[in-house]
Parts: sequence; structure tokens; C-alpha cells
Amino acid sequence: MRKKVLSLLVSRGVLIEPEALKLAIGTPDPDRLVESFLDSRGQKPLLVTADDLRCFMESAVACQETPPVSTEGAAASARAPGQEKKQATLDPAGPEVREPPPKPPEAAAARRVAGGPGLPANADAKVAREAVEGSPEPPKPRRAGMGDRIAAKNYDADIAVISEITDESRCTGQASDFKNYFEDRLRSIRRILRQRPEMGGAVEVEKALRVDRDVRLICIVSDVARPQDKHSRGAWVTMEDETGSLKVWLPDDGGFAEKYVLKDEVIGIVGKVVRPKNQGYGRDRGPYIVAERLVRPELAGPRTPRRSPNPLSIAFISDIHVGSKQFLGDDWKRMMGWLKKGEGEASRVKYVVVPGDLVDGIGVYPNQEEELDVDDIYLQYEALAKMLEEMPDHISLTLMPGNHDASRLSEPQPALPCEVRKILGTRPLYVGNPCYLAIEGVRVLAYHGRGFDDYAGNLGPIGYQQPLMIMQEMLRRRHMSPIYGGKNQIAPERRDYLVINPIPDIFVTGHVHGAGIQEHNGIVIVNASTWQSQTSFQRMHNFHPDPGKVPWVRLDSFMYGVENFH
Repeated sequence: MRKKVLSLLVSRGVLIEPEALKLAIGTPDPDRLVESFLDSRGQKPLLVTADDLRCFMESAVACQETPPVSTEGAAASARAPGQEKKQATLDPAGPEVREPPPKPPEAAAARRVAGGPGLPANADAKVAREAVEGSPEPPKPRRAGMGDRIAAKNYDADIAVISEITDESRCTGQASDFKNYFEDRLRSIRRILRQRPEMGGAVEVEKALRVDRDVRLICIVSDVARPQDKHSRGAWVTMEDETGSLKVWLPDDGGFAEKYVLKDEVIGIVGKVVRPKNQGYGRDRGPYIVAERLVRPELAGPRTPRRSPNPLSIAFISDIHVGSKQFLGDDWKRMMGWLKKGEGEASRVKYVVVPGDLVDGIGVYPNQEEELDVDDIYLQYEALAKMLEEMPDHISLTLMPGNHDASRLSEPQPALPCEVRKILGTRPLYVGNPCYLAIEGVRVLAYHGRGFDDYAGNLGPIGYQQPLMIMQEMLRRRHMSPIYGGKNQIAPERRDYLVINPIPDIFVTGHVHGAGIQEHNGIVIVNASTWQSQTSFQRMHNFHPDPGKVPWVRLDSFMYGVENFH
């Protein structure tokens, strides 16, 4: 049996830890277990570890082993011996380092979830259950019939993960990681900008410095500064690419002041090269460019979104903050009652996506402990698990982490760790932040939204109270959080997962506790409210949440609306 398993791994080009091999051989069907584990991964791993395999095996039976949430026994079970060590690993200092495997095409990387919410996401339930329990094959998933009063019951779930960071983190904090990260950002957005007619013939910085004519550049912004001279109306922007850097003068009379150029965003510039004879700010460093036009990678005009042939809807529930004294339990019960009753729009709701902040967490903001009803993060997730059990079985549930959850704080964030998934069970699809999903053929980009913290302070009058306007700015720049070293912590991965490419049909965020939905250039943008009333921290900053609301979108017609339970 050992040779059979090793032959399978060799044929797949995958290594395995001795402990993981021993674990697999000790199961009733080792080769099938390993094959199912490999098939469940979005991309082929270089090494199968014992922890990865154990987590895969346990995840399929977690929902059958869910203990009572509100009892002391459940708390003790969730926090077995070694709890302190487990809790420390929820926010590791850095991800495990492995050499990246070859990247398959986007379609091949998609992880399909078939058969509806009765099967665990990204797992072969039968193999994993037999490996852990030796139990017989579980019942096959319910096949949807036709004619049920609740329309969503008549269709099986059709959802796939297109792209996210889980299992793909490779950063180690070395200087080369930062170089690779920004080069990937520049390459990704440069490809988009080159498709714009205005940027035809764009050259590199090195070539631009050698010509005496109009030039077109696509670069990353490394600095933005306004001169101290009150008579100089404009801003100096330092731009760079792989070949060098130069300064660009953006005059106010060209309308650039209203464009709010952000540090580390990628832009295109059309302008003239100037070789000054006198000295002055920016001139003592050689030639510079006077901009005539600033070009961003935004959509040129409205687009037609993909549509589902089925009469189904997707609903968004964000920033639940279980464990907070300000959690709005009555609003939540009214919302669950709406889903259970299945009347009106609720009859069409087949998918619920939760873009982060499932629980309130511990120590996220000053004096948070004074506003916690549950001061143990594991107990917070246990309470959430009990709440989610009430959601109708026919609804497909997707969960992603936010900055209050038990995940690394820096973005992109991997999916919730195994310790938390074991508490919440196998029903949800666990994804990283941000994440591209294909739902009924409709492309959905879900992002928790820490990027709001940097956008809000750098867009003039646009702030937290206008989340949909900030999301439009994200789409204009094709980036969810361009500023590096600001309020939002960003991990320098080899790929910039915060670049918005491809264009989504639906773009949803949370984080700022606002509620709104509108269409922008053929994209439905959503800020998905909250289930927490105003905290003292928000009150100190004069921020007023808009809680207890559920935005929804019809996937066949792209009609949208908001249900109010507050």
C-alpha cells in the first residue's frame, strides 16, 4: 500500500512528509484519500504535510461532531489541551514558505462546488469520513426537484472559486518579495492601460528621458508632493518603472487636482519632456515631464454583465460581529425569519456571501474588552455556528475573514484556519479575502475592505460615509488598496491579489458598516451593512453605522434591492 501511495504522488509530481504518509497509510483507503486530497486543492501543492492532510480529513466530519454551542463542555472541546498554542497560530508571524508550484490556467484553478450545500466545500466527504471514522458512505446530496414554492429549492448550487490567496502564500518578508510584488502590480495594470487608445506607443522611463517630444508613460507612483511656493499651482509626482524614475508636473489648470493621485497606484501619463536650464524643485534632477493628460485603467464605458438562466438571487450579510455587546440579535432573528419564511425576494435567495468580520474578535481596537459580551474568540465562533445552523439548508453559504477574524491581519488574507472551520462545520465554502467567485456563471468579487481606511484619508471630501463612491475609485484605479505602508497592512506576495482584474459583474465589500447598492458602468457595487450598533470607538470618530440591512441581486435580471431588518 505504501508503494501504491508513493507511486500516485510521484505521478502527480508531489512530495509528502513521512508523518503525512504514515497518517494516510493508517486509513482504510490510503490511495483514494490522497487522490481526493490532491483533487480538493485549488492548485497542486509541492508538499503534502501532516497538518494539511489531517485538516482535510477532519473537516468532512466536523458538522456531524458539532457540540452544543452554549455549554461549558463545548467550550472545553473547542479548546483542547494546547489551546494557548492554537490561539497563537491563528495570527502567525509569517506564512509557511514553499516553492511555488506551476500555475495552471484560471479555469483549471477553479474549485468547483457541486451538489448543493449538503456537501463540504473543497473536500471528498466520503473518503475523508471513512478515513477518520471508518463509517459507511454518507447519503448522496439531494438533487433539486421542480415545483417547490420556494424557487431556490428547485436548483442545486453552482459556485466556484476562481482566485484567492489560500494555499498560495509565498512571502517571507525579504527584499525580493517587495520587488516582485510591485513589479507584478505594474505589469498587471500596465497590460490594462496598454489597451487604451491614449496609451498607444507608451515607452519606458529610460527611453522617455532620451527624447525631446511628446511621450506616453505607464508607471507606478512613488511620491506625490506639492511645492511650497504658493504661486506654483500643481503637484510633482515621482513615477518609476523597472528602468528608472522621473518627475512629472501635474498642473492644477489641467484639472489634475481633482483626480487625487495616490501613492503606489499605477497610472498613464501623456505629456512633453522638458529639459530645464535653470535650477528649481524637480529640475536639478534632470529632465521632467509636464503632463497633458492622466489616464487610469478604469472602464471606458458601461458593460453588459453575465447573467444566470435561473431565477435565483444572491444576498450579502457582512460584519456580523458576534461577541460584541452591540450585536443586534433582534435584527438578526428577523433576517433569519425572512429567509426561513421564503416569501418575496427570500424565495429566490440561493446564495449568501459574508465578506468578513464574522465575530468581534479580541483586542482589535482600544478598550474593546469593555464592549465584549463574549471575551473568548473560540466561544464567539461557537455562538456564530449556532446562529448559522438556522439558515435554511437550500442556501449556499460562503464565509471570508475580515480584520476582526482569526486570520492574519495583512491582506490578502487566507481562508479561516482549520481550528475555526472545525467549529463552524463543513457546510460553508471558506474563501480568502479578497476572492473572485463564479456564481451561476456571474463573476463576483468579494472583499472585506480594509483598503477603505487609506482611500478615505486621501480622496478629499470622500470619506467613510460614502463607501460606494470609494468603491468607484477602486474600480477607476483597478486596485482595492494601492497605498503600501498606510493604515492597511499588505503582505508582499509574488502576485498582487488586490488588483481588480478581471472586471467583476458584482463587487461587494463590508468593513465600514455602511449599506448601499448601485450600478456603476454595468457593475453592481454593494456595501453590505453590519449587525452591530455604534461602538464607543465609532462614536469617538463620529461614525454612524447603517445596520441590519441585506442587499440582494437577482442573478438572471440584475435587479437589486435592500431588505431592512433594523
